[in-house]
Amino acid sequence: MSRKPLDINHMKKFISGHDELDAPHDLSNRIQEPLMDSCKSMRVDLLLRKFSKVDDVLMFVRNVNHAAFTNEQLKELSALAPDEKQARRIKTRSEDSLSVTEKFLYKLVQIPHYDLRIHIMFSRATSPPQLRELRDRLRKYRDACRYLCDNESIKVFLCWVLQAVNDINNGNKEDKAFGLRIGSLNTILSTKAKTPERATLLHVLVEDIRKNDPSALTFATTYLPN
Repeated sequence: MSRKPLDINHMKKFISGHDELDAPHDLSNRIQEPLMDSCKSMRVDLLLRKFSKVDDVLMFVRNVNHAAFTNEQLKELSALAPDEKQARRIKTRSEDSLSVTEKFLYKLVQIPHYDLRIHIMFSRATSPPQLRELRDRLRKYRDACRYLCDNESIKVFLCWVLQAVNDINNGNKEDKAFGLRIGSLNTILSTKAKTPERATLLHVLVEDIRKNDPSALTFATTYLPN
């Protein structure tokens, strides 16, 4: 059984919106690929549904109003924002031919430095907790450094260490040291005896200092500031 051929001209009229077609039309110019896949389109749609108006979202981005979004919304907006290549492609399209979600991206990329604005909003929203934690850590480091610099006990201890280093060098005046680099103190800890206990040079120094000047070790038992 033969089938009746399809009315191709009728289809072309439907797509072109014209009643008469004087010349064949290139359908590839009429039917364009969507700007995003269905998954991304759904994610954009879900994000926009959390706001009263789409234009509100665009206004918040333009004004860099991070307080209008939750952290999760900003994270999602950052993930969905077009990159530079996608933005150029979006700008070539006609707004009238776009879906609601595509129109949002079309208007978004018209905002100058939209990607930077979104990044700033996300950073401002998420940075305070991280900055508070960093500030607390820096305060502890600062207090520890002040404690070590002001503590007389550790200064005496380091004098004992310096004397021990010079004694180990057989008292050679040419090799006599008048100070220590903080980094060189690691050598005291890494130098180990060839015994089953594997004691370090630090253990030996502490034992000798404890016998000669116990007060030089009080810094190790004094609590650091909170």
